[in-house]
Amino acid sequence: MKKKKSLIPILVTLAFSIAATAIVLVIRKYFTLTDYFEKMSALSDAFFVPGILLIGFGVLVFVANDGFFDIFSYGMIKLISTMRIHRRKDPDGPADFFEYRMAKHGEKKPLPVYLFIIGGIDLALAVVFLILYQSV
Repeated sequence: MKKKKSLIPILVTLAFSIAATAIVLVIRKYFTLTDYFEKMSALSDAFFVPGILLIGFGVLVFVANDGFFDIFSYGMIKLISTMRIHRRKDPDGPADFFEYRMAKHGEKKPLPVYLFIIGGIDLALAVVFLILYQSV
């Protein structure tokens, strides 16, 4: 069951990549193009868009898992707790930011490498079609 569960995000990412590529191809009217240069340009654009989106999302997930945005969530928690009318001191809550961060990041989450792999494949295909576009 664990193998099937870990395969689902990869399949969703792959489906997103294929769908985004198809949408860009439809927008660029790839299926009605007859010129070789226009087809290579459309294919390069179609693979570039999901590649950049997936790699950018992977970097964002990496930064978020590393704890970059923890200060903002801690600040919002403290802001809301000071604005309450009937404040009660939470003895189990974090006393300071260090305790909050240690409680939140006790164990490291695995990096979703599949975002970088699928996005990298998309970017590599975009570069291949760009080279084909400029070589002839």
